[in-house]
Amino acid sequence: MKGLEQIISDGGSFAGDGQIAEDLKIVLEEGFRIAKGKKRAILEVGDLLTALDAKNSVFDQLLIRADVRVKDIENLADWHMRLKQYIA
Repeated sequence: MKGLEQIISDGGSFAGDGQIAEDLKIVLEEGFRIAKGKKRAILEVGDLLTALDAKNSVFDQLLIRADVRVKDIENLADWHMRLKQYIA
């Protein structure tokens, strides 16, 4: 199976599975940008959630209604990464 960066650069095709929705492509690109900004080659859940909030108004509204800020998600994701490293 292709890596996500290859899928995006190929225009979003999943080996015969059709086209990735344009909004998903935008979220993935933003997630990769966030991960690279953190000097990581791996896209983590926190990167995706942060990207989803930045690029998807429905998700953003859900967070607002739940009184959850983007910084809360980032902090939780960072805590999760540190915990994974501690356990490993």
